[in-house]
Amino acid sequence: MQNFNFLFNSNQIHYNIRTKAAICGPRKSGKTTLLSIIAEQLLTEIAINGFWKNTVLYCLDMEDCGPIFDDFKALYIFFIEFSLKAIVLQRPELTPHLSMLVKFFGSIFEFTNAPKLKKIFSSKPQFQKFSLNCEDLVIFFSRLWNNNETHILFYTSIFQIPSLLANAAGLTNIFLFVDNVEYAQAFVHDDLDFGQEINVYDVFSLLLERVNYIITCEEQLEMFDCLDSKTELISTFQLNAQTQYPEKQLIVKYEFEQSEKETVNIGKRRRYENEL
Repeated sequence: MQNFNFLFNSNQIHYNIRTKAAICGPRKSGKTTLLSIIAEQLLTEIAINGFWKNTVLYCLDMEDCGPIFDDFKALYIFFIEFSLKAIVLQRPELTPHLSMLVKFFGSIFEFTNAPKLKKIFSSKPQFQKFSLNCEDLVIFFSRLWNNNETHILFYTSIFQIPSLLANAAGLTNIFLFVDNVEYAQAFVHDDLDFGQEINVYDVFSLLLERVNYIITCEEQLEMFDCLDSKTELISTFQLNAQTQYPEKQLIVKYEFEQSEKETVNIGKRRRYENEL
């Protein structure tokens, strides 16, 4: 990418992430490839600026959780594991305790009253604040799950887990990469709450309101009816490929629409060893 930065210096001291974007285009048009390019540049920028210390990056393929959208328990555990694994990359001291933490959050399905974390973990000074925050979250989710009248709120809150756990770990800057977001265009029913229908994308969009994100999708009009009005469009419809290079090299040119008046041309040359 050229002439575009994800980070801006708002007060000459602290950097902030400033991205809400959607990559739109048909299948096989380079959306996932472009998403990887953008993620690579963001990682480079936060490393150079020292911004990584308070930043967590989530990378989610919505197709992976699509089959369990209607299984409240499985979806909850999926987002707990997904979120904790990303946080552990930023807080490596939590690595030996990852499986214990996943089991702790899953205990809401085994006990009516939320349990406490083991003291061998929670009593350590470096984990005390995080432990208290995690216990508060387990109490919150346990109360929702064990009340048939709040299952819709439980389901809605599942999609907030990446943000809730990041804040619990003291990571204030959250960046979410989501591929194949069109799989969230689904409806599920809660049999315990009078069979009420839930629009998965509607509850997922609540998470997007709280974080910085770049998502990929095929159906531009449907997605933008739900997205933040400040979401910027990266279209792969204008992809140009040239194959005159002997070693299977692809040159891709994208247009990044930053505003109505400003357009940034993004070029990236990638080498592929396999067939395109």
